[in-house]
Amino acid sequence: MDRIRAAFDLDGVLANSLDIILDSLTSLGYLPKLNDRNEFHFNFQKGLAPPKDFLWDVFFYRLFTERFDEITLVDDYSVDFLNEIYAFTNEPIRIITARPSGALMHHATMTWLDRNYPDVSFSVDVVGSGSVKHQYMYDKSMIFEDRRKTSVSMALLGYDVFMINTDYNRLDDLEYWPEHLRTFDSFEDLLFDDVTMELICPGCRS
Repeated sequence: MDRIRAAFDLDGVLANSLDIILDSLTSLGYLPKLNDRNEFHFNFQKGLAPPKDFLWDVFFYRLFTERFDEITLVDDYSVDFLNEIYAFTNEPIRIITARPSGALMHHATMTWLDRNYPDVSFSVDVVGSGSVKHQYMYDKSMIFEDRRKTSVSMALLGYDVFMINTDYNRLDDLEYWPEHLRTFDSFEDLLFDDVTMELICPGCRS
Protein backbone atom coordinates (compact mmCIF):
# COMPACT_ATOMS: atom_id res chain seq x y z
CA MET A 1 0.00 0.00 0.00
CA ASP A 2 1.40 3.37 -1.00
CA ARG A 3 1.88 5.89 1.77
CA ILE A 4 0.73 8.76 -0.45
CA ARG A 5 -3.06 8.88 -0.36
CA ALA A 6 -3.40 11.56 -3.03
CA ALA A 7 -3.39 11.69 -6.81
CA PHE A 8 -3.09 14.98 -8.70
CA ASP A 9 -4.71 16.51 -11.73
CA LEU A 10 -2.28 18.43 -13.93
CA ASP A 11 -3.80 21.32 -15.92
CA GLY A 12 -5.09 24.03 -13.61
CA VAL A 13 -3.59 22.39 -10.50
CA LEU A 14 0.12 22.09 -11.33
CA ALA A 15 0.35 23.33 -14.94
CA ASN A 16 -0.85 26.83 -15.80
CA SER A 17 -2.13 25.95 -19.26
CA LEU A 18 -5.78 27.00 -19.43
CA ASP A 19 -5.20 30.51 -20.78
CA ILE A 20 -2.95 29.04 -23.45
CA ILE A 21 -5.77 26.68 -24.44
CA LEU A 22 -8.09 29.66 -24.86
CA ASP A 23 -5.48 31.57 -26.84
CA SER A 24 -5.12 28.58 -29.13
CA LEU A 25 -8.87 28.37 -29.66
CA THR A 26 -9.24 32.07 -30.41
CA SER A 27 -6.18 32.24 -32.66
CA LEU A 28 -7.72 29.52 -34.82
CA GLY A 29 -10.89 31.58 -35.10
CA TYR A 30 -13.15 29.05 -33.39
CA LEU A 31 -13.96 31.39 -30.52
CA PRO A 32 -14.49 35.15 -30.52
CA LYS A 33 -12.00 37.27 -28.67
CA LEU A 34 -13.11 36.83 -25.09
CA ASN A 35 -13.81 39.85 -22.93
CA ASP A 36 -14.54 37.75 -19.86
CA ARG A 37 -12.25 34.74 -19.75
CA ASN A 38 -13.30 33.82 -16.23
CA GLU A 39 -16.88 33.35 -17.44
CA PHE A 40 -15.70 31.13 -20.26
CA HIS A 41 -13.56 29.13 -17.83
CA PHE A 42 -16.58 28.73 -15.56
CA ASN A 43 -18.74 27.41 -18.40
CA PHE A 44 -15.95 25.10 -19.55
CA GLN A 45 -15.62 23.70 -16.04
CA LYS A 46 -19.35 22.96 -16.01
CA GLY A 47 -18.96 21.12 -19.31
CA LEU A 48 -20.97 23.64 -21.32
CA ALA A 49 -18.48 24.83 -23.93
CA PRO A 50 -16.79 24.14 -26.25
CA PRO A 51 -17.43 20.59 -27.54
CA LYS A 52 -14.90 18.41 -25.76
CA ASP A 53 -13.74 16.40 -28.75
CA PHE A 54 -12.88 19.57 -30.60
CA LEU A 55 -11.19 21.12 -27.58
CA TRP A 56 -8.97 18.09 -27.16
CA ASP A 57 -7.95 18.26 -30.82
CA VAL A 58 -6.91 21.91 -30.47
CA PHE A 59 -5.26 21.15 -27.14
CA PHE A 60 -3.04 18.55 -28.77
CA TYR A 61 -2.07 20.33 -31.97
CA ARG A 62 -1.58 23.86 -30.69
CA LEU A 63 -0.68 23.61 -27.03
CA PHE A 64 1.78 20.72 -27.20
CA THR A 65 3.41 21.40 -30.54
CA GLU A 66 3.72 25.18 -30.63
CA ARG A 67 3.42 26.50 -27.07
CA PHE A 68 4.80 23.78 -24.82
CA ASP A 69 7.56 26.00 -23.41
CA GLU A 70 5.03 28.64 -22.32
CA ILE A 71 3.35 26.39 -19.76
CA THR A 72 4.39 27.55 -16.29
CA LEU A 73 3.58 26.38 -12.78
CA VAL A 74 0.23 27.36 -11.30
CA ASP A 75 1.87 27.76 -7.90
CA ASP A 76 5.63 27.75 -7.24
CA TYR A 77 4.95 26.30 -3.78
CA SER A 78 3.80 23.08 -5.44
CA VAL A 79 7.51 22.31 -5.93
CA ASP A 80 8.20 22.36 -2.17
CA PHE A 81 4.94 20.52 -1.55
CA LEU A 82 5.69 17.61 -3.88
CA ASN A 83 9.38 17.56 -2.95
CA GLU A 84 8.52 17.01 0.72
CA ILE A 85 6.09 14.20 -0.02
CA TYR A 86 8.44 12.45 -2.42
CA ALA A 87 11.48 12.83 -0.13
CA PHE A 88 9.57 11.18 2.72
CA THR A 89 8.00 8.31 0.78
CA ASN A 90 10.29 7.80 -2.23
CA GLU A 91 7.10 6.84 -4.08
CA PRO A 92 6.22 8.26 -7.51
CA ILE A 93 3.59 10.99 -7.41
CA ARG A 94 0.46 9.83 -9.26
CA ILE A 95 -0.80 12.20 -11.97
CA ILE A 96 -4.23 11.53 -13.49
CA THR A 97 -4.87 13.94 -16.34
CA ALA A 98 -7.74 14.15 -18.81
CA ARG A 99 -5.42 15.15 -21.63
CA PRO A 100 -5.87 13.17 -24.87
CA SER A 101 -4.60 9.64 -24.40
CA GLY A 102 -1.67 8.30 -26.36
CA ALA A 103 2.08 7.78 -26.19
CA LEU A 104 3.01 11.21 -27.56
CA MET A 105 0.85 13.05 -25.03
CA HIS A 106 2.20 10.87 -22.22
CA HIS A 107 5.75 11.73 -23.30
CA ALA A 108 4.97 15.46 -23.47
CA THR A 109 3.40 15.34 -20.01
CA MET A 110 6.37 13.52 -18.49
CA THR A 111 8.78 15.95 -20.15
CA TRP A 112 7.00 18.94 -18.63
CA LEU A 113 6.87 17.33 -15.17
CA ASP A 114 10.56 16.36 -15.25
CA ARG A 115 11.51 19.89 -16.27
CA ASN A 116 9.47 21.60 -13.55
CA TYR A 117 9.87 19.04 -10.73
CA PRO A 118 13.40 17.68 -11.25
CA ASP A 119 13.63 16.12 -7.77
CA VAL A 120 10.38 14.13 -8.01
CA SER A 121 9.44 10.94 -9.85
CA PHE A 122 5.97 10.62 -11.35
CA SER A 123 3.53 7.96 -12.46
CA VAL A 124 1.24 9.39 -15.14
CA ASP A 125 -2.13 8.18 -16.41
CA VAL A 126 -3.36 10.13 -19.45
CA VAL A 127 -7.03 9.16 -19.48
CA GLY A 128 -8.76 11.33 -22.09
CA SER A 129 -11.75 12.37 -19.97
CA GLY A 130 -12.39 13.65 -16.46
CA SER A 131 -15.45 11.40 -16.20
CA VAL A 132 -13.27 8.27 -15.96
CA LYS A 133 -10.64 9.52 -13.53
CA HIS A 134 -12.12 7.51 -10.68
CA GLN A 135 -11.26 4.31 -12.59
CA TYR A 136 -7.56 5.17 -12.29
CA MET A 137 -7.44 5.95 -8.57
CA TYR A 138 -6.51 2.35 -7.64
CA ASP A 139 -5.24 2.60 -4.05
CA LYS A 140 -5.64 6.39 -3.86
CA SER A 141 -8.47 7.90 -1.81
CA MET A 142 -7.82 11.60 -2.44
CA ILE A 143 -7.38 13.80 -5.51
CA PHE A 144 -6.32 17.39 -6.17
CA GLU A 145 -8.48 18.94 -8.89
CA ASP A 146 -9.47 22.26 -10.41
CA ARG A 147 -12.38 21.21 -12.60
CA ARG A 148 -15.66 21.83 -10.84
CA LYS A 149 -17.59 19.00 -12.50
CA THR A 150 -14.91 16.39 -11.80
CA SER A 151 -14.41 17.62 -8.23
CA VAL A 152 -18.08 17.35 -7.35
CA SER A 153 -18.62 13.97 -9.03
CA MET A 154 -15.59 12.38 -7.37
CA ALA A 155 -16.54 13.78 -3.97
CA LEU A 156 -20.00 12.24 -4.40
CA LEU A 157 -18.27 8.91 -5.09
CA GLY A 158 -16.59 9.19 -1.68
CA TYR A 159 -13.11 10.37 -2.65
CA ASP A 160 -11.59 13.18 -0.62
CA VAL A 161 -11.25 16.06 -3.07
CA PHE A 162 -9.09 19.16 -2.68
CA MET A 163 -10.27 21.67 -5.29
CA ILE A 164 -7.96 24.62 -5.85
CA ASN A 165 -9.84 27.93 -5.72
CA THR A 166 -9.79 29.84 -8.99
CA ASP A 167 -11.80 32.62 -10.60
CA TYR A 168 -13.53 30.12 -12.87
CA ASN A 169 -14.57 27.14 -10.74
CA ARG A 170 -16.75 28.94 -8.21
CA LEU A 171 -19.24 26.80 -6.31
CA ASP A 172 -21.71 29.45 -5.18
CA ASP A 173 -24.57 27.92 -7.18
CA LEU A 174 -24.14 24.37 -5.87
CA GLU A 175 -27.42 23.03 -4.53
CA TYR A 176 -25.63 20.44 -2.43
CA TRP A 177 -22.06 20.57 -1.10
CA PRO A 178 -20.58 17.06 -1.01
CA GLU A 179 -19.19 16.01 2.36
CA HIS A 180 -15.83 15.02 0.88
CA LEU A 181 -15.20 18.24 -1.06
CA ARG A 182 -12.90 20.91 0.34
CA THR A 183 -11.12 23.83 -1.28
CA PHE A 184 -7.71 25.45 -0.90
CA ASP A 185 -6.09 28.63 -2.16
CA SER A 186 -2.46 27.60 -2.62
CA PHE A 187 0.03 24.85 -1.88
CA GLU A 188 1.72 27.28 0.49
CA ASP A 189 -1.31 27.06 2.78
CA LEU A 190 -1.11 23.26 2.79
CA LEU A 191 2.61 23.27 3.58
CA PHE A 192 1.88 25.08 6.83
CA ASP A 193 -1.05 22.81 7.74
CA ASP A 194 0.33 19.75 9.53
CA VAL A 195 -3.09 18.11 9.86
CA THR A 196 -3.75 18.27 6.12
CA MET A 197 -0.24 17.10 5.29
CA GLU A 198 -0.79 14.06 7.50
CA LEU A 199 -4.02 13.30 5.63
CA ILE A 200 -2.23 13.46 2.29
CA CYS A 201 0.92 11.67 3.36
CA PRO A 202 0.49 9.80 6.67
CA GLY A 203 3.64 9.98 8.78
CA CYS A 204 5.37 12.81 6.96
CA ARG A 205 4.73 15.30 9.76
CA SER A 206 4.46 13.02 12.79
